Amino acid sequence: MGHVTLLVLLDLSAAFDTVDHDILIHRLQSLLGLPGSAIQCFRSHPRGRSQQDTINGALSKKFGLECGMPTCSCLGTLLFTIYAGKLFSIIKSHLSSANSYGDDTQLYLSFRPLEGACEAEPAARCYGELHH
Repeated sequence: MGHVTLLVLLDLSAAFDTVDHDILIHRLQSLLGLPGSAIQCFRSHPRGRSQQDTINGALSKKFGLECGMPTCSCLGTLLFTIYAGKLFSIIKSHLSSANSYGDDTQLYLSFRPLEGACEAEPAARCYGELHH
């Protein structure tokens, strides 16, 4: 009998907007061991950004963004991947067939229909750990 493959595609909504700059800097230092001079470059990359809104032709005042990363750059995607690495490591520890790039994650589960219950248990444990 053949295999069945289940594919789950995850796209974290507005994920790049949630990046806490201080946590990102800590992860760059602790996980990658970047020296102080490199950290200073990364401190300035996401900071100093502002936003303005237009509603019915009226332009708001500019306001500073306290968190978030630019989404349209390779560096922004790389930094987000480092920032969210702990989430991805939890997923990988329970389900080895997972891939992530930026805020997009693909989970694969392949099994034979008669053996499916045993194969699906790691995914169920992962789901439970993420929601507790």
